[in-house]
Amino acid sequence: MDRDRIVGALREQLIEDLFFGDASAVIDEGDDLFELGLDSMGITRLVVFIEKTLKARIADEDITVDHFGTLGALAGLVVERL
Repeated sequence: MDRDRIVGALREQLIEDLFFGDASAVIDEGDDLFELGLDSMGITRLVVFIEKTLKARIADEDITVDHFGTLGALAGLVVERL
């Protein structure tokens, strides 16, 4: 799976989780996900989504503010773990 598809899939998941699927919601790659409302439960749901849907293994030590702080950073992590 290429990076653009990963970004798209993550963006859709984040919009569903943070904005209840609001089609008008926009998340850019550099937006601070924590400012948008991402919390520990959201991170848990993202990890499950990444592992089940994108087939990338996220280790406990990968769960950091740096990796989950922006959509771009998260996509980069997923690309590394594929």
